[in-house]
Amino acid sequence: MDEVFFDIEVGSDVPHRVREALGDALASWRDRDAVQRAIQVANELVTNAMMHDGDRASVTIERDPQKVRVTVEDGDERMPQLLEPTVVGEGGRGMWLVAQMSESWGVEPRPGGKAVWFVVEARA
Repeated sequence: MDEVFFDIEVGSDVPHRVREALGDALASWRDRDAVQRAIQVANELVTNAMMHDGDRASVTIERDPQKVRVTVEDGDERMPQLLEPTVVGEGGRGMWLVAQMSESWGVEPRPGGKAVWFVVEARA
C-alpha cells in the first residue's frame, strides 16, 4: 500500500494541495467517479478541520489498486456529528456528504485532537 503524508496550514492553498495529492495518488485509477468522490470528501474534511481547529491539520493518503483511505487529523477534540441535512439549515451537511460519498468513514480520538477518515473504492 502506498502512503502520502503532508501537513496543511491556514493560508495555504488547501483545496489545491488536496486535489493535486489525490489526483497524483489515484492517477492509475480508471474510475474517475471514485477519484472525484475521494477529492470532494477529502476537501470537506480538510475544510472542516480548518474551520473548527483553525491552526493546522495533517492529511494521510493510503492507496492500493482498489481503494483509497484518507485521514485528516486536527487539534480539535470535538467529534463530528452525522446530521440529517434540512432545507433551511445553514450547516450540518459535511459529515452527511462524507457518509454518502464514501464506502466507509469514522473518527478516532487522538491525544489533543482527532482523526477523521474515509474509504473510497474504485470499480474495476
